[in-house]
Amino acid sequence: MDVQEIRRLNLQYIIDTKFNGRLAAFARNVDKDSSYISRCLYPSEKKYSKKIGEKVAAEFCLALSLPRTWLDTPHWGEIREETEDSIAKPYPSEAKLRLATHTQILQVPIALWSEYCENANSIIKKEMDNMTISKDYQVSSELFALDIDNNSFKEFPRGTRILIDPTIKNPVKGNTVLLSINDEMATLVRWCPGFGALQIQPLESGHPESISLEGKNYTVLGIAIKAETFRML
Repeated sequence: MDVQEIRRLNLQYIIDTKFNGRLAAFARNVDKDSSYISRCLYPSEKKYSKKIGEKVAAEFCLALSLPRTWLDTPHWGEIREETEDSIAKPYPSEAKLRLATHTQILQVPIALWSEYCENANSIIKKEMDNMTISKDYQVSSELFALDIDNNSFKEFPRGTRILIDPTIKNPVKGNTVLLSINDEMATLVRWCPGFGALQIQPLESGHPESISLEGKNYTVLGIAIKAETFRML
């Protein structure tokens, strides 16, 4: 699935769950014409379909108080708790029930980030916990989750659980990637290929804004397909 399709499905997910399916309300919130948003939701093969480019996706995220690249990672399988800081309004119960019919519950092994990042190959993920994911996702038996148990990331604060699919080895622009460089510690980066050079954006605090992978020995350990909060002990 390419990033354009991911953005389109995430956009529909936001409209359905945060705006109760009201496209016009979403359009007003992001200061766009309803007709423009409607075309953004067209499948790519449909005539007059409008691509959601990187700039427009960032504008949507800014208007919704979301991380800049939130639309680039699948979120449509998530069921979140109602909170005061929801994007627009808390989910109506009807929307929760409708969304639940499109999700599946998986039991996945969990590893602590502080342990996993130091030696990904030696960490045995023993603890199991439930996570929800879209029924449309082709589930791999190798899925696992990382619990962020420190303050390494601004985008993923302590208490974030990230679901990783280690079977995806060919990330696309905008993906959050679990990566090992020169056989060193694992880290999370944003995949952002540039003009003829493979660039990544480190997500850990204190790192450069971008790094070139030219000439480096790197291993893609998996792609983040979902992030949610969990209760830290």
